[in-house]
Amino acid sequence: MLPGFGGLLRWLLPIVAAAIFAVAGLVILWWFLEPIADSLGVPADERIDIVRVYLLTVGGGLLIWQVSIANRRAASAERVAELTALGNITGRLSAAIEHLGSGEALVRIGGIYELHHIAGDAADYRTTVLELLRAHLEGIADSVSEVAEISSQRSVEYETVLRVIRQMYVERGVYYEEEENAEDGG
Repeated sequence: MLPGFGGLLRWLLPIVAAAIFAVAGLVILWWFLEPIADSLGVPADERIDIVRVYLLTVGGGLLIWQVSIANRRAASAERVAELTALGNITGRLSAAIEHLGSGEALVRIGGIYELHHIAGDAADYRTTVLELLRAHLEGIADSVSEVAEISSQRSVEYETVLRVIRQMYVERGVYYEEEENAEDGG
């Protein structure tokens, strides 16, 4: 079978079946209509009007059927797109968390900015990103006995996390508690 032929067959088969059904219906209608029309004395032009109404009804039904099929396919494609976007965000989040656990300060700083971008791209993940940044900030502070003893690399990382959190709250006006309260209705 040729590539792409299955998709064509899926569209063509129902249309051919509907056309056969319409023609068969027309033949049966004409077969039943003629004796009845003759016995009632219905002129030929009115018989043709009855056939036209039948064809319009069948055509309208086919149109509605095709629209419903197109709607189902569009809904399916939209769902696939949503799942793909969710998978992309989840993959990005996993990579950022992995970068936060790196032994190199520059990779960890990159992970911090990755989380910042995820929070900007996906509102549903903002609270998660904030919790991850807060936990990372606590991990940095806990890794030394006093804040004054933080090495220069740790200091840059610590300041980066604080700057990203400040940007998320102050500069962009993102207030997570207010968003949660608004969703809860209180």
